Amino acid sequence: MEGFNATIFAYGQTSSGKTHTILGNKTDPGLFQLVSNQLFQHVADQVDKRYLIRCSYIEIYNEKINDLLDKSNQGLTIREDIKGNVLLDAREAVVDNVDKVMENMMQGKIRRVAATRMNERSSRSHTISGLFWSRKMPIRKMDLYI
Repeated sequence: MEGFNATIFAYGQTSSGKTHTILGNKTDPGLFQLVSNQLFQHVADQVDKRYLIRCSYIEIYNEKINDLLDKSNQGLTIREDIKGNVLLDAREAVVDNVDKVMENMMQGKIRRVAATRMNERSSRSHTISGLFWSRKMPIRKMDLYI
């Protein structure tokens, strides 16, 4: 919230609870939902400011990157800009509450599991879920005299 980036990295063997720790379920929220709750509470407390909040969800499997929020699920292309920043053309869904964030994450999770047999894929794939927010600058009313 103060202009810093953060990363949460879940590491462990297959079926050790990494996905559950990050995404959780309806009765036991994961870290992604807990962070989203804090973010939207912060936004609600800032009545004089406006924010744009987006989420993304990608999977890396067999050296291919798939966008789990894109129904066509076409492979993504990795590019570098002139500063060396890595860019993906992943979909970033605009969300306005925690439920929409989690709805996107669960749809991505369903798409990932449906793609092939769960255990075979889960042990060799990696997912990256992102939550991005930016403050919008207010538009000030100005008078124009001609």
